[in-house]
Amino acid sequence: MGENKRFYTVEEIQAILSIGKNTAYALVKSGVFHSVKVGGQYRISKKHFDEWLDADGIENDSCRVCYE
Repeated sequence: MGENKRFYTVEEIQAILSIGKNTAYALVKSGVFHSVKVGGQYRISKKHFDEWLDADGIENDSCRVCYE
């Protein structure tokens, strides 16, 4: 995961958060951070994802999907 990267893939989000594929897709689709679908695949804004993660997104209500 390069320093100059602007987007993450769902697989990268899955690895970063140590969550399953279904949970990763549910989290992306929930809209807690900005993502776009390009060529049938989601691209997640690195900036928005990192801000969400730094704001303890996993620990607060914005990530209820992670625990369902």
